Amino acid sequence: RCYELGVRPIPIDITARAAKVLKSPRLAMTTCQECPVNILVPPWLDRVDRHPISELAVVLAEAKEAIDALESLSLVNKLRPEHLTAIERTALERAMDQVADLIPAASMALATWSEAYGIDMAMVRNRQLSKLRARGYITGEDEEASA
Repeated sequence: RCYELGVRPIPIDITARAAKVLKSPRLAMTTCQECPVNILVPPWLDRVDRHPISELAVVLAEAKEAIDALESLSLVNKLRPEHLTAIERTALERAMDQVADLIPAASMALATWSEAYGIDMAMVRNRQLSKLRARGYITGEDEEASA
């Protein structure tokens, strides 16, 4: 009752179990909004229609903006802040903003598609980890504990 009334916060382990039992990526995603450590926790885009087509449109729009911004960058031999001109720094900050905008759009779409079409996000995560290991991007040690 205290959880429902907001008198006491729900412990993360209880919420994690509820998200798993309910097969709710949205619950899992919105639970971690207040994480003080991970600044990349995406906000839930609560003003976007929870319809697979609407969310596809948002992902595509954000992806296009991110690609355009990334393609405008030229960071060859630019390894430190002092190597960037003011224009290059502005372009880099814009690209970072655009990539950051893609994260909540993609997360929201994955959660909605998972719920709408009955696709297990744990399996999606396992395939992602396998692909990242195969590409040599991860060693396979850290993500095993979090999976």
